[in-house]
Order: sequence, then C-alpha cells, then structure tokens
Amino acid sequence: MTRVREPQRYTVDVHRPDDFEEFWAATLQQVAAVPLRPSFDYVPERSTEEIAVYDVHYDSWEGVRISGWFAVPRPEYLPPPYPALMMLPGYISEPTVPKHWAKQGYAAFAVAPRASSGRTSFSTRAIRGCWSRTSWTRTRTDIAGFTWMPFARWKPR
Repeated sequence: MTRVREPQRYTVDVHRPDDFEEFWAATLQQVAAVPLRPSFDYVPERSTEEIAVYDVHYDSWEGVRISGWFAVPRPEYLPPPYPALMMLPGYISEPTVPKHWAKQGYAAFAVAPRASSGRTSFSTRAIRGCWSRTSWTRTRTDIAGFTWMPFARWKPR
C-alpha cells in the first residue's frame, strides 16, 4: 500500500503567551549583565597543520559555564579575515569539532548549550525530555551570550 503524504494537512497550533515580549526583554537584560569570563584553551591533540582548535568556555545565565569547540584556519594556511559560523547540536547530541568548516576558511564555533549532552550542566527538565519555556530560555540565553564573545581580542596560535 502506498501512502500519499499531504503536508498541508499537518498543522501546529502554538499559543504565544501574553507576556512574551516582556519575558524576553527581562531575560535578555539579565543575560547581558552576566560577565562572560571567556576562556580559549588551545587543544594540540585536535589541531592540525592547517587548523587550530580551541576548547571554549563562557559563563551564562544562572551561573552555568557553557562550552564549545572553536576551530579556525592557521594564518599560514589561509590568511584572515575569516567569516564566522556558529553551529548548534541537535537535540541530545554533542557538538562536533568544526574542523571541516575551518579548513574551508571559516572561524567556526560549535556550542554546547546546557540542554545538550555532557559538556555542560544539564537542565533537569532537558534530562527528562520535558522542554518548557524555562529550559528553552536557558538554551537561548546560553546562545545569546555568544554574541558578546570577545573574538576581537583572540590571537591565533
């Protein structure tokens, strides 16, 4: 038996809370007040002659330390400037080291927000698979912190 798919028949009914704008304005204001305390630790075991890899950490909302991988071409392999690329893992997956993208000329950052696996503190709601507005807020604010990462001060190895 052949099934015919009719995507137009599938709908989603999403209710936007009345306080949506106020909620995000207040939450992002709280995140903006968090000192990032970023760290970039060079990882020679994951680096190559063409690519430098860094283990990155920064502080986020509610005092959680967020981690990720940063990979960038070495200047002698490919001179800067490099366009930036940020990648997020799928649900319950670990971000991969973005060496493939760096080899193509990108300054690539693969972040592990708190709702992803092992490298950061888990939200208990995410562990149970019960995403709520609170757990999505944590993930979104972890990512929002990235916009203030001081890559301008970063010096390649």
